Amino acid sequence: IPCCMFKEPLIKDENKRKEKVSIKMHFRICYEILKTNKKIIKGIVYFPLVFTFHTVVYFYGQQYTYEYC
Repeated sequence: IPCCMFKEPLIKDENKRKEKVSIKMHFRICYEILKTNKKIIKGIVYFPLVFTFHTVVYFYGQQYTYEYC
């Protein structure tokens, strides 16, 4: 599962200055993680393409057998 390979961002202690969390910072951290780990990109791109092809073939096969058999 690709989500198990995500790295958690560092969390500061209560005594230290709290880091402001923003959408921009979140996407920057995610982008850096994606740049360093190519397996995540493979999971994001490769598997949906394969399963989409499989689903299309399955549904067209169902339609074909319904009409011609």
